[in-house]
Amino acid sequence: ETRRTTRGNGITRTKFLWVANSTNRIRLFKVLRFITSANKKRALLSSSIVLLLFTKAHQ
Repeated sequence: ETRRTTRGNGITRTKFLWVANSTNRIRLFKVLRFITSANKKRALLSSSIVLLLFTKAHQ
């Protein structure tokens, strides 16, 4: 009984989340893409800085 009610609640919750995501999916995707691109740039920048410091220290 309780298992069936929790499963039903989970189904309704996932359905609600899916509906909410379908409205915000494009915006979320853009934000995620922007964040990942910024993280890639930051990682590239930090690695280049570390490489620069490393080469300067060993000259």
